Amino acid sequence: MRRARPALITVLISMSLLIISVFAPAPALADEEVSLPGVSDPQSRPSLFAKASSSHGIEVSINSLSPRVMKNNEDLVISGALRNTSGRTLTTPAILVSMSTTPPSSVMDLEEELDVDAQIGSTISATNLEMNLEADASHRFELRISAENLPFDDESAWGPRALTVEVFSDGASGRDATIALWDSGADFAPSRLSALIPWTSVNTEGEEEERRAALAIASIPGATLAMDAALLPSLPQKDEEITEQKTREKVKTDEAFLRSLLTPGREIVALPRGDADPGTVTLAGNSELSTRLTESIESFPASIAELRKLSAKNSDDEASPEGSQSSQSGAQSSSSSDSSESQGGNVNANGQGNGVHNDKQMPPASPSQDSQDTEDEDAAPASIIRHVAWPSAYTFGTWQLEAAKNGVSIAPLGRLEPDEDLDFTSLALAEVDTTTGEISMRGASEQSARVLIPNVSLSQILDWQTTNTADELDAEQALQAITAIIAHDRPSSSRTVFLTSDRSTAPNADLAVRVRALFDSPWVTGISFSDIAESEPTDVERMIVEPGALSWEGATAVSTLSDALISAYSFANATSDPKEALAEIEGEILPVISARFSPDEQLTAASQFSARVSGLRSRVATEPAGAVNLINKSADFPVRVRNDLPLDVTVKVTLLPSDARLRIAHSSEVTLLAGAVSTVTVPVEAIGSGDVEVTYRITTPDGSVLEDSRKVLVRLRAGWEDAITISAAAAFALLFIFGLVRTLRQRLDKRNEESTASPGSPQATEEHDPLEADSTPDGDSNTIDQQMGS
Repeated sequence: MRRARPALITVLISMSLLIISVFAPAPALADEEVSLPGVSDPQSRPSLFAKASSSHGIEVSINSLSPRVMKNNEDLVISGALRNTSGRTLTTPAILVSMSTTPPSSVMDLEEELDVDAQIGSTISATNLEMNLEADASHRFELRISAENLPFDDESAWGPRALTVEVFSDGASGRDATIALWDSGADFAPSRLSALIPWTSVNTEGEEEERRAALAIASIPGATLAMDAALLPSLPQKDEEITEQKTREKVKTDEAFLRSLLTPGREIVALPRGDADPGTVTLAGNSELSTRLTESIESFPASIAELRKLSAKNSDDEASPEGSQSSQSGAQSSSSSDSSESQGGNVNANGQGNGVHNDKQMPPASPSQDSQDTEDEDAAPASIIRHVAWPSAYTFGTWQLEAAKNGVSIAPLGRLEPDEDLDFTSLALAEVDTTTGEISMRGASEQSARVLIPNVSLSQILDWQTTNTADELDAEQALQAITAIIAHDRPSSSRTVFLTSDRSTAPNADLAVRVRALFDSPWVTGISFSDIAESEPTDVERMIVEPGALSWEGATAVSTLSDALISAYSFANATSDPKEALAEIEGEILPVISARFSPDEQLTAASQFSARVSGLRSRVATEPAGAVNLINKSADFPVRVRNDLPLDVTVKVTLLPSDARLRIAHSSEVTLLAGAVSTVTVPVEAIGSGDVEVTYRITTPDGSVLEDSRKVLVRLRAGWEDAITISAAAAFALLFIFGLVRTLRQRLDKRNEESTASPGSPQATEEHDPLEADSTPDGDSNTIDQQMGS
């Protein structure tokens, strides 16, 4: 219908009396209470609703439809809001409601009908506000459309209809379009629908709301959570005593969550830690990362009892000091349970018709802990699906499919689309020949790999980040509308439909409501992931799958990560407990190559991980020192080394002189005590004098350098040693001679005195004055003196 002209307004208003439309104006509202689509960025809206609204002085918002899916003879109630943005008072604006008369045959047709410029459909209501709309004023409205006025005449024309509300007055106008749904009760074969919702350690925000949303999604038959084990909280052993009240409460909450999550028989798709990209690992040909990825998936527990065992293993296992491989395997055993701070869980859908609808609130812990522990031990495990490869759009290709032939792969959104436009929706599963990349028309073969192909339209609507009530209504109605179009294509043939949500968004309350709305569609029936993975494959030709190749950024990211791991293992093996040394970086290895990241982001993550490893290794370092004076030819050079780790570390310490005048005899290997500063001596030899710059070097026993940047100035004074030695020797010789002469003189004096005082001597009988004898110039004592002097 063309835009109403002023000359037709009176006629339309008169027709509205016959159509019996009821309009109830509401009081003016504050601006923040009105939800209008004009607030959203059109670029963020899916293409289906890109042109579904317009504003030329009036903003219109359809916020609610009741019922969401109409049956025969049911009235339609439309609720919404409008706002005057023209800057002037509008006189009793007119409101027209129109609806398309036939259902669209494709999503593209529906998009065209929702275009505000299309003017498709017939008027089902026309009325006026009974008041003027002041500038910047907002009003809510509610319109009731009688079933008699709805264009539902053909029982086979069930499905979606474009519904438009247009408001105009005094040259200002505004429109908003949404989707009405009609179930006529006609017979049809519902589509078999399965949805995969990722919840990983790289998209979680760690909030309790995520747990409630995950459990709500898990309770919906047909919805399956894809998780990594890092989201599961670790649990204490049954006989472990917990003293703190907060810890006891947390353990009870975690146990209650896990009991609701690990429901017996429930399917959960196990992803590698951090949603690591299997395509990156395959294209890089890195066996270390491949082993880690596989072990990460295999470690996903299927029950609380199994989770307790993994937690115990994580606490008790000791890493082997013999090599990096032992460190890797020991650390990997804890990948599923070493993150007690991360919260999350695994959820999946049960098979069709046997799903358990859990309440969104987590059930309380059992009053009897002993009986509950027994139930945990005896409970049947959940069904963990481990052979699922979900590569990123950057690495998807036949190389990855060949590596995942034993399981099922998930194609990135938009890949493996049909070669040409079809008037029906193709099946969700394809067998792809890994040698040619083409669809295998013969079904499964030795050269083919199973691939699940997400429905682009449904996945885009599921991921739409709405910001207001009107957009959320559009999203929920669009999900059911698309399922109706799929079922209407071939009403007698059930189609398989698969969709995924964006792996960067964690489960939340809005997503849970939207998934529920999707599976509440009367045109689908939910089936489990394993059922759709084993469903019949398509025989429709689709886009050829290329081999795939790593970008330069992706290859550099893997190389950087591998080099960092080599450095980390070398350092860890030098400690007294390699496993504990790697504990703080163990959980960060696989997330570096997360499929959520682009190659640029992977490279950034790899660089950050390398920096973390460097930071770990830098906890063993030399202490700064001032200039050192070396005056000996040989000496033990002291080096102070700090160990900030809570572990003992064995290192080799040596010196790198800048001049050949200082030679290093050999390096010193020592064990540094945990949390201490030790002095390590390095034997050196000086062969000259001068100033020499010396660099400290610390390495692990296998030669990996921990530090070689700190420098110290050494002043060599090796020539001084000879001079000092000669001087000292001469001084000692002179002192010796002086001492010897003095001693001999003392002995001669003593001997002379003794001979003079002897009774047998003739002189002893003479009586004379002693002074007289001394005064004689030619006496015997003077001669001794002369002899002594000589």
